[in-house]
Amino acid sequence: AIDKAGYDATEIQASIPDQTEQLEKKDQERAELKRDLILASLLALPVFILEMGSHLIPGVHQLIDQTIGMQNSWYLQFILTTLVLVIP
Repeated sequence: AIDKAGYDATEIQASIPDQTEQLEKKDQERAELKRDLILASLLALPVFILEMGSHLIPGVHQLIDQTIGMQNSWYLQFILTTLVLVIP
């Protein structure tokens, strides 16, 4: 009937994405998220120790003040938290 009407008909095959391709993409995304989590944790740990250490262990505040100084501690914390927000 289509040929009689003067048209050419071709069967369209549904484009179903390959399941293995989807699994590879999910695995790659999972690996990227894991890498970002590890990096963020490594950058956030020193901030936690610098800021919360004096609350957990007596004398840490004085140790930080005598070694690197409070102002430098705040600068270091700012840099590390900025990296946590920007990189991962």
